[in-house]
Amino acid sequence: MERNFKNSKLSFKMVSEGNEDGLWRSYTDAIEKPTDDQINGCIKVLTDLSNETYFYGRVVNTIDLIKM
Repeated sequence: MERNFKNSKLSFKMVSEGNEDGLWRSYTDAIEKPTDDQINGCIKVLTDLSNETYFYGRVVNTIDLIKM
């Protein structure tokens, strides 16, 4: 899972259960300048559109995404 912070837009690279590369998806929280509390909140990422399996990541120090 990869992420890119730019104007509070989070981009995640989808990974299938077989760890194959997937499509890029983006999430925008519609907040121009989010607070640290908002950024550090848990982010739900759809990782497999076919079976709706979710991974959960927590943003730390506004840059690092811990893979769960």
